[in-house]
Amino acid sequence: MLLDDFMAFCDANEIQYDTTATALIFYEAPCCGDAKKLYLYKDEKETVNDDKPLFGKCHKCDIPWNSRSFLLELGYEHKDVDKLHSGGDLNDFDIGSVPAMRLNLAVKDTAPVYEKPVVFDLTPFSKLPEVPNHPASLYAIKRGWTEAQVDDILIDTMGNSVVYVCREAGRVVGFQRRWLKPSNPKQKTKSAPGFKKTQHVIRYPNSGDLMVCEGPATALSAWHYGYDAICTFGSGVSERQLKIIGDLAESAGKRVAVAFDLDKAGRKGYQAIRLAMYWRKIYSYRVKPEHGNDLNDSWMAGKGLVVVPVDEDDVTIPDLGLEDMQ
Repeated sequence: MLLDDFMAFCDANEIQYDTTATALIFYEAPCCGDAKKLYLYKDEKETVNDDKPLFGKCHKCDIPWNSRSFLLELGYEHKDVDKLHSGGDLNDFDIGSVPAMRLNLAVKDTAPVYEKPVVFDLTPFSKLPEVPNHPASLYAIKRGWTEAQVDDILIDTMGNSVVYVCREAGRVVGFQRRWLKPSNPKQKTKSAPGFKKTQHVIRYPNSGDLMVCEGPATALSAWHYGYDAICTFGSGVSERQLKIIGDLAESAGKRVAVAFDLDKAGRKGYQAIRLAMYWRKIYSYRVKPEHGNDLNDSWMAGKGLVVVPVDEDDVTIPDLGLEDMQ
């Protein structure tokens, strides 16, 4: 695996980090949730063999980590982590699994034991109608908040952030903050410690086709356009997210639209969804905003969205005859 490939994987999946001459410094440590405590140190040759991932540690917890255990703890599939480390395509979900090669690192007896939180506490946050004039509330309203999201989009008054709550079967499985004025401009969002966002989606139900979006604000705009909106927290969709999308489409008898960014990572994410839906005989297509970089920009400007033709999207997988499924 090239170091650039690992960094590209992090970029595509919104895993935020800084880089120095010797290390990648991550904004979120799985063990404690603290920013800039987890370091993975670069190999001098900037390559990683199957049996030699990037090594590092959390400098707060003194717990050792490596690039494999880090991605697995964030919720990525074993086979995708294996494929990444063996030099494969970052978004190739059609590759057979190879044996996981976890590195057993000895942890000091004095090191704290990391226990995944079972309950995500929402009590520090407020419902928007309780603090309607707070800057974060005004930001959320500008981005599309309505009474329909009163329990799913909350306000962190102390942190000056909007909190997007993720639920599964009625249970809170995590949340993601979006700061208005982050101390570090590169870190606009942060997930709750223990929230494996690659294994879940946020959904804003509506009557239209399912629309898969990278972020919660974009999904909220898709909901305003009448779509049954889903947020996957980035374009690097996992196998479980693909299953969730397919199950929802099948149960509701809906088509699947994809509103990922029109860049390389977005195309790969769309292709993964398109192929997965094809094998389930679910029609999928891609859309782009009429204005700005994403649907939220377009919605705030009073504009709409358009369907992207397959040839314009530069799809590199074969034409699978999806048009016959409309």
